[in-house]
Amino acid sequence: MAHPRRLPPIRAFVLCVLASACAGTPESHVSAAGSTSRSPSAMVALRSDAEAGDAVAQFELAQVYDLGLGVQRDPAVAAEWYRLSAVKGISQAQHNLALLYIAGDGVVRDLRMARHWLLDASGGDLPESQYLLGCLYREGRGGPRDYLEAAVWIKRAAEAGMVEAQSDLGLMLLRGEGLTRNEAEAGKWLRRAAEQGDATAQTNLGLLYQRGVGVAPDPVLAAQWLERAAEQGVAVAQDRLGLIYARGEGVPRDAALAERWLRRAADQGSASAQFNLGLLYLQGEGVVQNDLEAARWLRLAAEQGLAAAQVKIGAMYEHGRGVARDPVTALMWYSLAAESGESTAIERREVLSGALTMDQIEAAGARARSQAGVL
Repeated sequence: MAHPRRLPPIRAFVLCVLASACAGTPESHVSAAGSTSRSPSAMVALRSDAEAGDAVAQFELAQVYDLGLGVQRDPAVAAEWYRLSAVKGISQAQHNLALLYIAGDGVVRDLRMARHWLLDASGGDLPESQYLLGCLYREGRGGPRDYLEAAVWIKRAAEAGMVEAQSDLGLMLLRGEGLTRNEAEAGKWLRRAAEQGDATAQTNLGLLYQRGVGVAPDPVLAAQWLERAAEQGVAVAQDRLGLIYARGEGVPRDAALAERWLRRAADQGSASAQFNLGLLYLQGEGVVQNDLEAARWLRLAAEQGLAAAQVKIGAMYEHGRGVARDPVTALMWYSLAAESGESTAIERREVLSGALTMDQIEAAGARARSQAGVL
């Protein structure tokens, strides 16, 4: 099979990360070496070669229009040149054409066509194509969901050294998705990816050490890996690390660091971190006790549907702690938490309902239904 001149690293990639693989829409184009603006004479020569049917020139001309290298970017023109190159077996053109179909960029969005071209490109041993094809199979995009096929392609990409594939393969082994569940093997793949700086792998490896899954429990290593991921901005890792510092698990207990990491995760919208930060302020653990701050963070977590937070904020409204006393709002939050089976919420809902009028109970129910509709 003919190939363009040596390719540099992938230009960009939206990854299958954050503990649920293949969640993003990939936008990774492979580029020909020397993918920069060309002189007018070089462009004339390139176009002449492409029009004469040279598959490599067709790929490189597609790159010019795809990336806007010295010309106005035109993905539709790029798609046509990629297609001409792709049908001649240029795997990099097949890969990039698939990406245009995924994005609907210059072509009508068509995930089935994306699968088709990625399958062709994957046969050319392009790890980026193998990984992305595995993601489409795993998520059921462009065709039926197929964990077995997903595992085949993601494993090939992982074995070729693609760090994102290694991270995802670890998760698939951990969950038994398309592969026999193997926690020890999962840990090995997650470590390989984590050591290369993959934040999702670092998070998941830290959690394995924290729980003793596939590895011997090690709170020190758990804290180290979670801190690496937290420093890269992973909210899950920041939340867990905050709790680790609050409890002194594998690290010296440090309330200030606990508050710092929980706040970082909470500011990113993590309901768990918002809840945990609210508890810190409610209890005054390592921070100045502050009912107003506690109520603010607990309410944010409750609004995201976290039942434990709904119980806590319900109690604050019931007793007027950090908020104006409001039994109707309290009943609303208790009712929402009760739907999740929270025993405390069920008990408080019954007690509070006995002290309210029918109009108040109906008002709380209406507000609960409205709130549930936006969770």
